[in-house]
Amino acid sequence: TTVPTPTPPHVTATTDANCREGPSLEYAVIASLAEGTSAAVTGRNAESTWWQVTHPTLGITCWISGTVVQVGGDLGSVTVAAAPPLPPTAEPTSTNTLVPPPTPDTTPPVFSLAYASPDSILVETTGCPSLPRVTTVTADVSDENGISNIYATWTIGAENGSVTLVASGAVYEADIGPVNTAGTMSITIYATDPSGNVAQYGPLYVTVKYCVE
Repeated sequence: TTVPTPTPPHVTATTDANCREGPSLEYAVIASLAEGTSAAVTGRNAESTWWQVTHPTLGITCWISGTVVQVGGDLGSVTVAAAPPLPPTAEPTSTNTLVPPPTPDTTPPVFSLAYASPDSILVETTGCPSLPRVTTVTADVSDENGISNIYATWTIGAENGSVTLVASGAVYEADIGPVNTAGTMSITIYATDPSGNVAQYGPLYVTVKYCVE
């Protein structure tokens, strides 16, 4: 009786497949097998999930996953092959770059213009009801980090007070008055930025008088 000669063990790629330095996806790809290409098997891993083959055209030894090949031939003669050492894992490069602390903001806001209009008002208790008892303080002030607070203080005789200016378009405004004292009102404006730097403008002067009818 003629005993058939065993077919040498081999794999045939069922899809275009990578062939690696070792039996794991952690190894580098060093060759490939096109779909339908066969290669002789020279070893396996312990689980028989990876096959060590001789590349049919390059002649190099590489490993191919059992998930992308069909295995054939006499596999009983295939022994476990030693896997090469895994490539060293690259140490992660630190991306922590020392960033110098920001330079403190020591620049106060800048006044471009400030005025009180009208610059003459009447005492509250006087006559002339059609004439103004209130003056409007207007300030054009800016800071590269913004304005956090702007207010004006005023004094005339024994009377005094303060008002907060609010944004009105590109400027800040507030009304002062009416007051009960005749004389010269002194007004000073203060602007503060988010870093606490303060700019001062003034004094502005407004005449407060009695009505002469």
